[in-house]
Amino acid sequence: AELTASLVQRLHLTAAYTWSHVIDDVSDMFDLAGARGLPQNSFDQKAERGDANFDLRHRLAASFVWDLPGRERNGLFEGWQMAGIITLQTGQPFTVISSVDVNLDGNLTDRLQTMTGVRAINEGSLRYEFPSSFAAQRALLAADRSDGSVGRNTFRAPGTATVDLAANKSLRFGKAQAIEFRAEVFNLFNRTHFGIPVHTLFAPALGHSVNTTVAARTVQLAIKYKF
Repeated sequence: AELTASLVQRLHLTAAYTWSHVIDDVSDMFDLAGARGLPQNSFDQKAERGDANFDLRHRLAASFVWDLPGRERNGLFEGWQMAGIITLQTGQPFTVISSVDVNLDGNLTDRLQTMTGVRAINEGSLRYEFPSSFAAQRALLAADRSDGSVGRNTFRAPGTATVDLAANKSLRFGKAQAIEFRAEVFNLFNRTHFGIPVHTLFAPALGHSVNTTVAARTVQLAIKYKF
């Protein structure tokens, strides 16, 4: 759904919301962030059906352009414009796999057998809380030579919420020349956006995100001469 409106002569708003759901049994022939390219069991392809790696269920993007009112024939107060973009979207799915070959097929693609003791949480870099001991984590897996029953891409990474803002001032010289001063701020509120957490069972940082997906607040200045 998309909405465009001009509330007043100088203010223009645009908003677009997208709901999507992508289902597949493999998202790429190569390993991607969040999932392996190989199945858990090559003879059970139906068990691979689940959310695609790039399944972003909800996305909202809104923007505005505001020509600020200013006194005419005044080079300091006229010609100012502000613009901004707000982006909100849910995170991508990922699969928790074992670091040992449980079903003995030669591939490290084995999934969990149960979610008992696994808790969804969002505190700092911690996204999912897993049992801490080796024995408790081993209990999440299937018996030897068996496949895990927890589906592919059943976990979700954190979403994204960014605000970008820009302000520019135009100074005209005659009819054909102008200088534009522009300031842009990306990730205005300097929000930390954590990436897919470590999702390999028995790894030291299991459940914790060790990277970010959006850069910290960035300020950019520019001058443009038009003729």
